[in-house]
Amino acid sequence: MQQFIQSYLRRLKVMALRPEFHFSSVLEHCASNKNFQCFQGNPLNRLNIHRKSIEDIVRHSQSRFLPYRQLKVSFNQEKQQPMWLNYSTLFETNNEPKLTIDQCEVVLLGIGSRLIVDRPSCLIDTEATKIDNKLLNKYLLASEPTPDEYIYFALSIPAQFADNLPGVYVDLRTLLPQLSVIDAAICGQGRALLDWHTSYQYCGKCGSSTKSLEGGVRRKCTKCNNTIYP
Repeated sequence: MQQFIQSYLRRLKVMALRPEFHFSSVLEHCASNKNFQCFQGNPLNRLNIHRKSIEDIVRHSQSRFLPYRQLKVSFNQEKQQPMWLNYSTLFETNNEPKLTIDQCEVVLLGIGSRLIVDRPSCLIDTEATKIDNKLLNKYLLASEPTPDEYIYFALSIPAQFADNLPGVYVDLRTLLPQLSVIDAAICGQGRALLDWHTSYQYCGKCGSSTKSLEGGVRRKCTKCNNTIYP
């Protein structure tokens, strides 16, 4: 257990947000760093959240969602960054037809700095999340971000609802020249996971439907219990 704790805390140390790197142009960074791939550089921590169920955390006031329509990502043209929305904007509006979370494929991306969404004009480096060893169990079994963090999700919006939401939907490859390192990495993670869930709606063994579990980290057959991982 002690070895696991040390490994976990080492992972946290590399998750500090570094604006000079994470908010630089992904194409410029790739051009100057031959070993860097355009979807690297994701600082989100996927170990802090209890993944048994996401039902309790999707409504959290610090949860933020990145919508996709047919695998095209929602983009905020004014801010030149992905369009992150809160729960109420998505599911508690008066728009008709009304969107519900059960109509969406939702995947948990992880916990990370608020600066990914709320970018001030002047950016400074942030420290990695500090977790006392005695509180490690709480962080692994609970779903609480620290005050300076958000819980990040990607979700696939049915086409008939997408136009009621802010943002324009753009193919990720087309969007790359406008994205920073961190935006490219997070958008790529969300698209890859949602694409995988779309491709594995049915069990490869018996052909029955599958369901998403643990925040989208796996799918399970509703008949034969076959488990599938990305």
